[in-house]
Amino acid sequence: MAIATVTFRRCIINLPEYGSDDRHTGSRVFFDLDIDGQPHPNLSADIRQRAGGRAETEFLEVTMPQGYAGPFNFHVFRGCVEFYYRHVVGAGGLMFGGKSTAMRFVGYVLEQEMRVQFEVG
Repeated sequence: MAIATVTFRRCIINLPEYGSDDRHTGSRVFFDLDIDGQPHPNLSADIRQRAGGRAETEFLEVTMPQGYAGPFNFHVFRGCVEFYYRHVVGAGGLMFGGKSTAMRFVGYVLEQEMRVQFEVG
């Protein structure tokens, strides 16, 4: 089986072009992907959560990687994106406790590198 290495780089929180509206907070994570030595740099995936929800427990919608269409294991990737997002949002002290808090952090950039690996079926 092929091995995917995802190197998360940063997360931008709460922009309309990432899915934010009155009911959702839309964010985007940026990362590099390597599949068995084949690099796929500068990819991204969008995340949406209910506005006012708690990032550490709220259901998160995660999109497929934008810019990559090869073999993948989305189920595991989704879990990795959730883990990264919850980690950086928590580390930044940005638990979206209400609409006013979320609005304060429009376009907030959190940069933290995290690398994960998983098998691609």
